[in-house]
Amino acid sequence: MLYRHRNEQGVVTNKYIDAQSAREAFTTIPIDSGWLPSNILREGTFRSEPFAVIHFPVARRKLWLDDEAIELKMPGGIFAGFGNSFYIFAVKKPFTIKEPLFHYPLPNISGAGAICFGSFRPESTVTGINSALNLFFRSAFNDHHINNKSKKSPEDVRLTLRATKNADPLSDLIRLNQTSEEAIDRYLLR
Repeated sequence: MLYRHRNEQGVVTNKYIDAQSAREAFTTIPIDSGWLPSNILREGTFRSEPFAVIHFPVARRKLWLDDEAIELKMPGGIFAGFGNSFYIFAVKKPFTIKEPLFHYPLPNISGAGAICFGSFRPESTVTGINSALNLFFRSAFNDHHINNKSKKSPEDVRLTLRATKNADPLSDLIRLNQTSEEAIDRYLLR
């Protein structure tokens, strides 16, 4: 951004400044994120829409699969929200931006990782992203987007979920051809 100033003698001074400096120069409102949850990886705005990206650990979760409640050890992953769009991916190792991503092994998630929340509209803000993740895991999972999420049952991930209640969730994941960094750039910041 170019800042141009003309003094009383008519001398013009040009100075290049970054966007954050310009924002600070034209506002008196302090900018403070407040205390952020420890699992926040990124947050911001893009095209006037809030976005946030979090990491979540491997955990036993109670899920509603069709009309049946089951409890399973589920993989950790990356959960991202941008405006009204949300994405989820599985990870096998501790998070790094270069680590490969995997399809999250649940229905209702497209091949690109996009989540179908139906009529729910959770917030993708830094303060709402963890609630959106909890809402996702409490949702009823049905027969939408059930294929290509399991090596054992590529046609329907629900078959694997029902059959492997105590299995290691990491051994059955299907790898995507992208890293966290690539997915965020591709789906959120496009």
